[in-house]
Amino acid sequence: MNRCLLYGVTDDCDITLPAVGVQGRPLQGMLVGGLRAHYSHMSEDTRFTADDAVQFHRVTMAIFDATTIIPFRFATVLTQDAIADHLSRYADRYMECMERIRDMEQWEWRIEVDGPPPLEGPRPSACGSGRAYLEARAAALRECSLKAKTIEATVGDIAREWQKNANGERLYALVPKAERQKVRAAIQDMPEEKGVRATGPWIPTEFVRLVVSE
Repeated sequence: MNRCLLYGVTDDCDITLPAVGVQGRPLQGMLVGGLRAHYSHMSEDTRFTADDAVQFHRVTMAIFDATTIIPFRFATVLTQDAIADHLSRYADRYMECMERIRDMEQWEWRIEVDGPPPLEGPRPSACGSGRAYLEARAAALRECSLKAKTIEATVGDIAREWQKNANGERLYALVPKAERQKVRAAIQDMPEEKGVRATGPWIPTEFVRLVVSE
């Protein structure tokens, strides 16, 4: 079997990994330079399910708990030769990215406010006129921004970097793993805000700056 489901890339470190991954397949490793790809061999006729996606997430989080990982999207499948070629070609970019997020984790805040959703496709008739929609949407974005500023101020310099999505309804903090308890304490100290939900820690995917072209 030369069809490999990729979980992610780490450096060459001595860690304990899960014995099996998706569909009970053993985890394998390929070392190329100072990088190690983690994968499972899959049969040629494998079809992935929602349960496989959950198991994939568990594996990547287990690796994340032990070391720094740059994860692949589920379900990225390559041959062993293609994995080796990919890591050889982009080793410098992987190393640079890994150093940036080393020993870091991601916390996420979902901000929900009253108002119309972002406009995708034709404007919903319930929004009234185009001007009314734009005014209501602008008010919602302002409320999102105010709530985001409250979160940023409370977390303070615990976070090394912040990111948010285009609508400001997702806020992400890059935080050292060693500061995890401080983030949790900061979340507890935040004033109760309707429509604000914090989750984490996660793999810092929003802070991965890895651009490759095949």
